Amino acid sequence: MSRESEERNKLKSDVLNAAMLRELYVNQKLHGTKIAKMADVSYVTVYYWLEKYGIKRRDNASCHIGQKAWNKGLTKSDSRVNKYASKLVGRKLSESCIEKIRKAATGQQKKNWVNNHFLENANKDPVFIRKKLKGLIKKPTKPERKMISLIEKLKLPYIYNGDGRTLIGTFCPDFIHLYEKKVIEIFGRAYHDPLVSWFKVPSYQKERPRIAIYLKNGYKCAIIWEDEIKEDLVLSKINKMDAT
Repeated sequence: MSRESEERNKLKSDVLNAAMLRELYVNQKLHGTKIAKMADVSYVTVYYWLEKYGIKRRDNASCHIGQKAWNKGLTKSDSRVNKYASKLVGRKLSESCIEKIRKAATGQQKKNWVNNHFLENANKDPVFIRKKLKGLIKKPTKPERKMISLIEKLKLPYIYNGDGRTLIGTFCPDFIHLYEKKVIEIFGRAYHDPLVSWFKVPSYQKERPRIAIYLKNGYKCAIIWEDEIKEDLVLSKINKMDAT
């Protein structure tokens, strides 16, 4: 092991132990991202060890108590304010945008989003789902790009589908087989792993329930975690899916 690796491991052990995490996170009320920088790790790793040591997570609101807004106290003459204001000068709003602002101002938009019946119907509409995906997904994520490269290298018969071109029920699989009813989903620990995620992961976002949902729609599914995108692990998961 190199000297650099030894120093990094020592830094992690100094910060990511139960006593130090309680001191930093509970007593000093530092945010997880700040602790992550101190330990030279990702914030996901910090939250993993908090869960491991049984340290209760704070909600997002309490994490920001006492923090000052970046623009509080600034005047129009401040260069930071002008930087953002200049982007809006002369900008014309579309009719649809004006209508959305009107709904938000009158409370109509809020009523729609807190209305479970409205959401239930909207999430069954393929047009609505594709619009939602278009707004959320600008391009393949880093794990998805890694998977795309691996698919091309191994010449696997899968294509990227994260842009919403094919929906299965109300789900949009990340990759779909060219000829057969098979899909691949790339799961990130922060959003799908209950041991790591900073929020309560819904059932449909977990590995087994997601596979069951696809099976119900006639599709086989392989869940590949972001840290499993390696040639041997990917092939093992796909072969396991094919054998079922």
